[in-house]
Amino acid sequence: LVEKRLPMHLENFGGWLNYPDYYFFWAYKSGHLFNSSNYKNDTIETLVDETLHMETSHPSYADHVKKMIAIAFEEVPRIPLYQPYLDAAMQKNVSGYTAWFHRQLDCRNLKKA
Repeated sequence: LVEKRLPMHLENFGGWLNYPDYYFFWAYKSGHLFNSSNYKNDTIETLVDETLHMETSHPSYADHVKKMIAIAFEEVPRIPLYQPYLDAAMQKNVSGYTAWFHRQLDCRNLKKA
């Protein structure tokens, strides 16, 4: 993974933050560990650098994200096959479960009556 020599790499990478620019930072920026395809695109590099520290309410944020997604759709540096999910079942006397977008169980608020 570090040397980027694999003929095919299947991974289960999902960002912990629910922002597209964060995902592009880790998965599409040149030299980053989760950029297993060793993808490099100068426009993506610039857009990620400009967008990463923007507020989502910034007038350019949505436009930058749409451009990054359009480039990824055009060049297909990785193929997302599925989005893993987390199933959680609890007894009736357990409360406080919180569902998170990053698919990790958060036990901090769980309570047993």
